Amino acid sequence: MQPGEVHGVDMEESQIEMARTAAAAGGHDNITFHVGNVYELPFEDNYFDVAHCHAVLMHVPDTQTALKEVKRVLKPGGIIASREMIADSSFIEPAGEHMPGAWATFIKLLAANGGHPQMGKELKNALLQAGFADINASGSFDYFDTAEEISFLHAFISDWFFMPGVVAAATQYGLATHAQFDQWRVEIDQWKDENGAVGALAFGEAISRKP
Repeated sequence: MQPGEVHGVDMEESQIEMARTAAAAGGHDNITFHVGNVYELPFEDNYFDVAHCHAVLMHVPDTQTALKEVKRVLKPGGIIASREMIADSSFIEPAGEHMPGAWATFIKLLAANGGHPQMGKELKNALLQAGFADINASGSFDYFDTAEEISFLHAFISDWFFMPGVVAAATQYGLATHAQFDQWRVEIDQWKDENGAVGALAFGEAISRKP
């Protein structure tokens, strides 16, 4: 049996280039990547057997428009699978005195940008509203425990949360001060070196079908 045809879509050219590099390194020659918008997918109706998104709908302001566009390009009986964050159930421990404020700021910043920090909890209802059927919802954690995993999560948080654009947006919206970001950076660095450090990202998941 020949490999299936795979298409990846992202709004950012930089992410597409990273994906192309990773696919080439893995020897995957059946994948085509597109710079595009989930509101206007560059595919004809009833094209795909399966659509998958991971931590995408949490960033999309108009969830229903996105899901209905995915539904358009799926064949009848086609499957959509989604995995989205539940921000309220995610954590690092030991959290430190000020880190809960950092997490609260992340949630508010995501919402202020039109996102949905709790989308993992909202997936089933969102899919129902978009007209999907046979919804199977569940949840899971990405859990970080080993030194290597803690180092990865620390780098992931630091590279995103402390990038200049995020700091500028949070301070512009009045969600945090530069002094708070400095304190949070100190505490996340301290957390990384704790012997008992653990962290978890919570996700809601759902698989459903286009009628």
